[in-house]
Amino acid sequence: MAESDRLTLADEHGVGADRVRGGMGVARAGVEPGGPESWCLRIHPERADHVRGAGFLVAPDLALTCVGFVTGDDQVHVRTAGPGGTEHRGRVMEVLPDADLAVLHLPDLPERVPPAPLAPPGPVLPGTALMTYGYPAESAESAESAESAESAGHGDESDRHGAWTPLVARGGDMSGTCVRADVQGPDPAPLHPGFRGGPVVDLGNGRVVGMSRSVEAAHGVVWFLPLTAIAAHWPRLRSYLPDPLDIDPDYRRGRAALADGDYPGADRALAAAARRHPRAPVHYRLALARLARRSPRTLRTEQLADIESLVRRALCANPAYAPAAALLAVLKEEAHRPPDPPDEPPYVTELHARAVHCGREELTELRTHCPAAAGSVTWYLLIGRKERAS
Repeated sequence: MAESDRLTLADEHGVGADRVRGGMGVARAGVEPGGPESWCLRIHPERADHVRGAGFLVAPDLALTCVGFVTGDDQVHVRTAGPGGTEHRGRVMEVLPDADLAVLHLPDLPERVPPAPLAPPGPVLPGTALMTYGYPAESAESAESAESAESAGHGDESDRHGAWTPLVARGGDMSGTCVRADVQGPDPAPLHPGFRGGPVVDLGNGRVVGMSRSVEAAHGVVWFLPLTAIAAHWPRLRSYLPDPLDIDPDYRRGRAALADGDYPGADRALAAAARRHPRAPVHYRLALARLARRSPRTLRTEQLADIESLVRRALCANPAYAPAAALLAVLKEEAHRPPDPPDEPPYVTELHARAVHCGREELTELRTHCPAAAGSVTWYLLIGRKERAS
């Protein structure tokens, strides 16, 4: 397979994976059955050969599409994307005409059909490389023509099974609601109203950033609703949008390296993540990486000050972040312990009050990368209470 036929996208967890033409590629073949693209849907009436438009899953049993495809209908028929797609029935759960948005409930979808990998909240910047999925055979006549051509052996499968076409974002409209994207790239699938309701995917991370709302086929223009605009009309969507930190590649690499005991690798990755996400979990785990299983009492003054600074940044970002409070209590207790410490040093009392909300997994992570914690007053107060209570 030629290298030009490959396209790197994110998998369902946000990690790069190869997709070839016929899947998330720029060719006009159908999406591979059973792959992640099965979250793309074809919306149609009673007759399956009357293609009406596109949609996509945002939850295991919920999908989005445009209002025009379900107007006057309580029931809806959908087909999962690709030649191996399956037919399913559902109902129109909610119609939001101001946004040209319809929410579909599809209770009989099989578990193997995953929802779309959604992007975290945020703007779609001009120049972003995108792709959108839809159906060139958007009308009854063109669908029947495509079916006849396919049965004769010379039809284009994209007319029946859908196609991806490449776009580039140009900017928002005057209302700030929709984003314009222009067709770009070789061999794009021709735009038709059958692309309306389909997902718009960011090629940089393979995640859905919006839904096609209108198509100007003659000019090669798609106007799409970004996820933030959809969530403004349908707030439930916010519960399905991922935390940006959870899909940040550096943070994910940093956590994996930390778990493997690769402290230099964890330091590099987490430091990069902290520049984009100055949040409590990032600063806290960067502090663990720099502590690197050493006793605080063995650190040089400047090393301890650097680690304490990171933990304090974590608590400034989120004063209630319990693991950071526990680590700071241990650092103070271990690094500043007098020869005969009191049972509960007064300077950690407030930190203990916050740290008590640590879960067992968080305490295990703390003990793994800061072994001194296991013999501390902090550890006795936190884990000892939990063990006595269990």
